[in-house]
Amino acid sequence: MNSDHAALADRLKILAQSAGGTAALARACDMPQRTMANYTDGKSEPRASDAVKIARVAGVRLEWLLTGEGAVRADEPGSGVVPFPITPWKETASALNRNLLEQVIAQVEEWLENNGRVLPPHQKSAVFTELYEMAMEDCNEGEATSDPKKVGRILRLMTG
Repeated sequence: MNSDHAALADRLKILAQSAGGTAALARACDMPQRTMANYTDGKSEPRASDAVKIARVAGVRLEWLLTGEGAVRADEPGSGVVPFPITPWKETASALNRNLLEQVIAQVEEWLENNGRVLPPHQKSAVFTELYEMAMEDCNEGEATSDPKKVGRILRLMTG
């Protein structure tokens, strides 16, 4: 691996760390985790379309990402570029983990039934969303799972 390639991998690692890890950056960029890991480990260089996507999602200039030169952020004064609309990491759309979502829904429904509680649809959807996001945040490089204890705590608060 040449020094330019290693430096690119180092910049990608910085972006991954700020995103909460390689898996989080991959989700935010809607690409496979293994692909992003290959980029951050310096095993391969991003395709042009992936580099553009990473730069946009991370809010950095493509020139900086690829060369390490110039202003880092797209919105820095004097960067000479119009910034992309930057979406915070947590609000970035990512691929849906259907197995995890099914697990969350099943745990919520089971808890509600076992405890004789009912939630209207708008509250259920809020609970599903929050628990799903919590499980995705708790997932580092491994498989995402929903914690039944957290499900119970959230539902006790919601159904008071």
